Amino acid sequence: MELDPGIDERLALGRQVVEALVRWQALRAAAPIHQQVEASQIEAMLAHPPERGADDPGPVLERLLSAASGGWSKAHSGDLAFIPNGGLYSGSLSALLAAGVHAFTGAAFESPALIALEESVLRWFAKVLGMPSNSEGVLLSGGSLANQTAIACAVAADFDPANGTVYLSRVRRLVSRRCGLRRYVRTHRPWCTPAALRSGGLSRDLGRIAGSV
Repeated sequence: MELDPGIDERLALGRQVVEALVRWQALRAAAPIHQQVEASQIEAMLAHPPERGADDPGPVLERLLSAASGGWSKAHSGDLAFIPNGGLYSGSLSALLAAGVHAFTGAAFESPALIALEESVLRWFAKVLGMPSNSEGVLLSGGSLANQTAIACAVAADFDPANGTVYLSRVRRLVSRRCGLRRYVRTHRPWCTPAALRSGGLSRDLGRIAGSV
């Protein structure tokens, strides 16, 4: 299979991938949220790398989706995890578009119109959150990097640890044990914020869960 095929081949390959993904998501949504992975399957994945020179991507897709069918499903409607977020189909298409456009937005001169589009999203977020129209921000890949960036900005803005507090949201975790359906809910601090505080040269003792005394 060519890595850079022509237009007709691209359309056919894209259709095959999307159809396989849609079918897999439908099957995964109807399956239990967690499916046990047998040791034999893991050994098979390790022992047999993909074949070279294959023209049909079908076996590769089947192997990938078979591996993805085991374990904990983050695309399941019953998954209420804080990290990562739910795997919506619209998100899959968005990731495909972002990967296909393959633009570098680290500097405005590289992709000025896309930078403006990103800025419009940030302004929309600010408006939704009731923030001033001159608010600024940045879109990041997840909570860990967002915490790290926010703390780096605070340090750069002469944040005073002696007179400051970093407020953490109250997060609840649902834990299920194998022996029956025993479950309990407990409150904990997100681990990435204290880690970001340390890397920023600040004490993790600055962190305080919002609403606590």
